Amino acid sequence: MLTIIKPRLFFLFFFLSLFVGLDPGQVEAGQHNFWISQNFQAAEGAVTPWQPSDLAEYIDELDASDDTSVFSAGGNVSTWNGQELVVVAFQQTGASQPTHNQTSDFVEYNNDFFQLSGATGIQSLMFLVSDFDASNENSDLCALISDDAAGGNNSYIFLSNTLAYTASIDGESSDNTGDMTINGYDLEPGDGSGTNISYSDLSGYSPFPDHATKDIIYFQIDSAETFQLLGRVFFGSNYYTADGGSRIYDVIFMNGALSESDRQKLEGWMAHKWGIESQLKTGHPYKSAAP
Repeated sequence: MLTIIKPRLFFLFFFLSLFVGLDPGQVEAGQHNFWISQNFQAAEGAVTPWQPSDLAEYIDELDASDDTSVFSAGGNVSTWNGQELVVVAFQQTGASQPTHNQTSDFVEYNNDFFQLSGATGIQSLMFLVSDFDASNENSDLCALISDDAAGGNNSYIFLSNTLAYTASIDGESSDNTGDMTINGYDLEPGDGSGTNISYSDLSGYSPFPDHATKDIIYFQIDSAETFQLLGRVFFGSNYYTADGGSRIYDVIFMNGALSESDRQKLEGWMAHKWGIESQLKTGHPYKSAAP
């Protein structure tokens, strides 16, 4: 027996059916409540994928996979815009311009570097890097980022090409120390007087970063800084640059240190974005699925 449906309910069914392809004339007694419930549950259950911009501390991202944000001529990059157009990496001198590999989505450094604008109030950063493993003309230091274009750094970060990564967060005029992780392993604290953090001990890390792989490196410093150079630091009495084909794929800038749960979300997001979730440590909460 056909059940009479109130006009208002019928029109509700009719308009909702336009979105799911249901014939309103086929709605029978006992079916309409289930149909409404299922479709409203589906709408309520739709979840927007987590993004770094969901972090309260998020400022901007340099993403080498976004070709529209990288301006180059003959592969030499003059400008690399942040996704929010807050942070901009730029280099006007052709001989010092890094190159952009559009196929593999990285910016490569061979004694090249960028100047930065907009990277103010930065307290934590997350990088995706590889191949920071060649000897610099002055030492084995491969520069990552620093806060003073004039050669008087307060804070700088570099990677060394020792057995495995040795990273430093250091300060010359102030002891701005910090902590770091690689591929989701527990935070390694600095020594409190200009941080030197060694990841050259192979025990307890599987897989261990070996330069050839893409690795997620997170740094947090005790006091916020304005970073002005990407791929160059002033150390002692010399400038050091990223060299030997050092590659940066992604950089996230944040204005605060992240909680453990937020740091792990960001690590998981970056790992799945770049297809390197296998690099995350065993037991990482986002090793098998993105946040």
